[in-house]
Formats: sequence, C-alpha cells, structure tokens
Amino acid sequence: MERRTHLCDWGAFSAEIDLRVAGMTNEERTSHQQGVKVIKEACKNSTRATSLKPEPYWWNDAIQEKRRQCTCTRRILTRAARNRNTPQNIRV
Repeated sequence: MERRTHLCDWGAFSAEIDLRVAGMTNEERTSHQQGVKVIKEACKNSTRATSLKPEPYWWNDAIQEKRRQCTCTRRILTRAARNRNTPQNIRV
C-alpha cells in the first residue's frame, strides 16, 4: 500500500481563514462550532496529498485494475475461510 502525506500551503490556509472570517457575523465568530467548521474547511482547501514514493515507470491503469480485482477477490476468500464456507458457496 502506498504511503501518503499531506502538504499544507500555509499562505493559502491563512488566506482561506481570513476570507471565511470576513463573511461571518460577530455571533458566528464567537461560536465554537463555526470556528471548527472554518478551520476544517481552510485545512481541506489548503492541503494536498502527495505520495512519499514515486510510482514505478511501468505502472499503469491496467495493472492498477488487476491489483484492485485481486485484492477484492482475496478479501472475499479470506472472509469465506474465516466463516468456514465451502468453495461451492463462494461467489467471486
């Protein structure tokens, strides 16, 4: 599984907070829920996920789809084995 990290653009974060706070009333500015909402939105809009490891040059969409299918099938079979289902009862 690929590890991911999130990079924050602190200038965009600050600008996003300033923009959202400017449009609030005094009651909204003192509200805890409203403050949390503003911070969460600013964080979401100013961060981007990046991969810690670059994809290999040979990786493509077809391989990604086959990997997804394999993982899905493996999980189904693992659940079936855990539940002691017979192979005839398993639908893949």
